[in-house]
Amino acid sequence: SVDFLDSSPWPFSIIDAFININETEFISYEAYARQQPVTQPRVALGSLYWQPPVPLDKTSIPSRIRVAVVGSHATLSLEPVEMLRRFLTGVQIAPVFYGLETRWCQILGMCDQGTAALGKLFKDAEKDP
Repeated sequence: SVDFLDSSPWPFSIIDAFININETEFISYEAYARQQPVTQPRVALGSLYWQPPVPLDKTSIPSRIRVAVVGSHATLSLEPVEMLRRFLTGVQIAPVFYGLETRWCQILGMCDQGTAALGKLFKDAEKDP
């Protein structure tokens, strides 16, 4: 998944991944643009991000939020939690994970696994028919 690639600390972007599909040597977008001049975008790419229309009222944001996270892959399940933590600074995010195996919660040392029956339901839904 590359949903959060642009906001991740990884040193390449989704454009870098796109221009390197079926290539044998990696080339960055900057190098590609020098070799194959590309017309400037009509809108500055840096301006394409969500901007709240008004400043958020801090009194309307609770100091602690419990979040239900559904999924069996530990690191992918942590991504939305991390995005919320980055967006809601000063808010304690308490994730409850449904579908993660107990061993991952022990390795991560931070899981509240919620209801075992729901976790089993999600694991069963992932199985091949």
